[in-house]
Amino acid sequence: MKTILVGTDYTPAGNRAVRYAAELAFNYKARLIVVHATQLMLVTESPLDLRYIMEEMEQADNKKMSTLALNLQKKYDNRLKLLTVVETGFVREIMRKKMHEYHPDLLVMGMPQVDFFSKKIFGSTSVHVLAVTNAPVLIIPEKARYKPVRKMVLAADGQTIQSKQGKAFLTEWLEKSKAQLSYLHIKDDLYPGTLSAYWRSMHKQFGTTQEDVHELGAISGQTAEQIHNWAKKEKADWIIAIARERNLFWRIIHESISKKLAYLSQMPILIIHDK
Repeated sequence: MKTILVGTDYTPAGNRAVRYAAELAFNYKARLIVVHATQLMLVTESPLDLRYIMEEMEQADNKKMSTLALNLQKKYDNRLKLLTVVETGFVREIMRKKMHEYHPDLLVMGMPQVDFFSKKIFGSTSVHVLAVTNAPVLIIPEKARYKPVRKMVLAADGQTIQSKQGKAFLTEWLEKSKAQLSYLHIKDDLYPGTLSAYWRSMHKQFGTTQEDVHELGAISGQTAEQIHNWAKKEKADWIIAIARERNLFWRIIHESISKKLAYLSQMPILIIHDK
C-alpha cells in the first residue's frame, strides 16, 4: 500500500476520516493525499456576486486545509508523507480526476450522514465514483477510532475475490497487518454451494483455515443488521464486502441497505471492487 487518498469536507466526520487515514499512512509508510472540493455555486444574483463568493470560499477552504496539514505534520513530527489538494468544482468530477491522477491503493471516506463526501459515495454519485476506480474504499463510521487491525470479516454471498487488484490488496494487507481473516458466507439461493468449497477457495487465496469459514442465512430486509451483529459478536475490527455486479453486495451498495450497514456499523467497512 503506497498511496492513500481521503476526501474531506472539514466536518467532524470528514476530518475523522482524515485522522484515520493518516494513522494508516504513517504506520504503513504510505503517502497520504487529502482532497477537498470547493463546491461550485450555480445560483446567484449576478456573475460578479458569484465570483466574489467563490473567491471567499476558496480562500477559506485553503486556510482550513493549511491548518489541517499543519496539525497532521505536528502530530507526526513532519514524518508523514502528505499532499493536500483543494480544487473548485463538482465533487464527483474532482474525485474522479484525482483518483485517475494519483492511482491510490485505498480510498478513505467518512460516514455519517452529515459528511458531504459520504453522502456522495452512497448517493447518485456512488455509481460514478465506484465506476472510475478499482481501488478499495474504506468507510469510516462515526464511532470508529483507529486501532491496529487484528481481525477482519469478509462477508460475501458464495463467491470470493476474482480481480487481481482486489486479491493483491487484501493479500498485502493481511501480510502487513498480520490480521486474522474470517469468511462469512451469506447464504443466497442465487449462489448455492457448500462451506467446504468456499473454504478451499479462501484457503487457496488467503490461507484461511476451515475454522474461520462460517455461514449465515440471509433474512430479507435484515441482511445488514445480521452482518454487523455477527462481526460485532466476533469482535472484528473491519468488515470487508465485495462489490460485484448483480451479487448480493452489489445490491447492498446500490440500495438503501448499504446505508444501514454503514450507518449502524461501529467498525470500518472495506469495500473491494471485483471487476
